[in-house]
Amino acid sequence: MPIQLTMLIRKRDDVSIEEFHRYYINQYHAVRSDHMDGLSKAATLPQVDFDGYGEFVFESIEQLTALVSDEEYQKLIVPDEYKFTKRDEWQIIFNEVNVLHTVA
Repeated sequence: MPIQLTMLIRKRDDVSIEEFHRYYINQYHAVRSDHMDGLSKAATLPQVDFDGYGEFVFESIEQLTALVSDEEYQKLIVPDEYKFTKRDEWQIIFNEVNVLHTVA
């Protein structure tokens, strides 16, 4: 069963929000829409105290485990994450992906 991984990410204190978003978008190719600022201003529910998020879907827990234990991932990606985030403060959410309905 597919596994969804969502990471709620905090930037480091010495990184401005502009620097954080610029680096995150350029380094990790996150897509940000201009209308997102309006959505956050219009929200009536409390918002989480994080600066960004990542969302990934893996075919299985084994695929996820293989990625995060990969030597190159540990050598290249993990140190890069520490450059601009408080990686030890990330909040991680795992869930199984269940398709309830499909649209034809």
